[in-house]
Amino acid sequence: GVTIAGPRGAHRRRAPRALPGSALAPERDELEARLRAGANLGVVGAWIGGNGLARVVEDAKTEAERVRSELLWGPRAEDAPR
Repeated sequence: GVTIAGPRGAHRRRAPRALPGSALAPERDELEARLRAGANLGVVGAWIGGNGLARVVEDAKTEAERVRSELLWGPRAEDAPR
């Protein structure tokens, strides 16, 4: 067989736990408002909707309904750029 040298080094990295949605709410809301104000852009995912599959799915459904309604009826007053 072939002689294999031992490892030369190792690195271990731990990712911090994600913050709960309540801790991110002000920054998340500001980011979401800024993204929607400038372009017709839908934003979904755990980074904007919060931790957990249920939140991501609910956020995606809400965003899909917003896009559908906007395409059919035009933008809502609260979504219009200021």
